[in-house]
Amino acid sequence: MAEIEILPQKIVDTRTVILKSRLDSNRVKFQGEKLKTSFFVRFGFLKPKPKDILLVAFSKYYEPYILIGGKYSIDYCKRHNYALKVEDRTQAIFIDGKQLKPEPLSLEDKAKVIKLVGEEHSHYAN
Repeated sequence: MAEIEILPQKIVDTRTVILKSRLDSNRVKFQGEKLKTSFFVRFGFLKPKPKDILLVAFSKYYEPYILIGGKYSIDYCKRHNYALKVEDRTQAIFIDGKQLKPEPLSLEDKAKVIKLVGEEHSHYAN
């Protein structure tokens, strides 16, 4: 049985990235002042005047998230058996300088085939 070769792996260093806020405090207050009357209309109250509602405080928070990236690639071989149908009269076929003799496909069937063994080399990357 063939041994499985373990290839060396490379693990990159982690990076911490701190992004700049898209909204500063003044812009958040301005947005709050614009929207403060629309909150009451949504809950079925009459639309109050903007001066009747006072924006007391707001809180701004950040949610951490993790971004993971990677690359996966594999090279592998598969063995395939091919059966090529030939005419009944065929005595031999030469492929790559080798003589191949046809054999019956099965005991009941008279059709003749040539059996070839091949390897498929594949590469997969994601």
